[in-house]
Amino acid sequence: MHDDANIRSRGYFIARTTATCWHCRRPTPLLALAVPSGHAALDPEDSVVDEAQANAWSVMHRPAFLFYVGSLSATVRSRLERLAPSYSIDRREDDMDGCWANHCVQCGACLGDHELFCEPDGAFVPTSQSRAGSIRLSATGEPFAALAAGYIPDPPFFDAMCKE
Repeated sequence: MHDDANIRSRGYFIARTTATCWHCRRPTPLLALAVPSGHAALDPEDSVVDEAQANAWSVMHRPAFLFYVGSLSATVRSRLERLAPSYSIDRREDDMDGCWANHCVQCGACLGDHELFCEPDGAFVPTSQSRAGSIRLSATGEPFAALAAGYIPDPPFFDAMCKE
């Protein structure tokens, strides 16, 4: 599988919606990754009291959105590069490895994950069923592995998002 992954699953969702670019103020498509219930997450070493539990995988019983994704398995990466070239690695001066991020298709500006995933009514944090309905989830049956620093377990209104 993927040696440095902290999330793995038998399948995953590609979430799509549209938002206004902060830079050029024009609409741009956005993409996010989500994993279904039954995915596994690696317990971080610093939160484990018992050394024997360090690096133990836990099965999660609710879906989750992932963000600040640092690496992806080759098959997932290949699919995303074909489907959404504007979702690509963003390398910043303070982060040599970079992470996968949405970029405006109009002006190329990076749309940061904090605004998309950490703020109420961010593109992937709907505060109502109607807003959740603008997010389209496409399920894939491919194995999934990723290293993600951001994780939203049981996202609000996940069941109201349109599944394709």
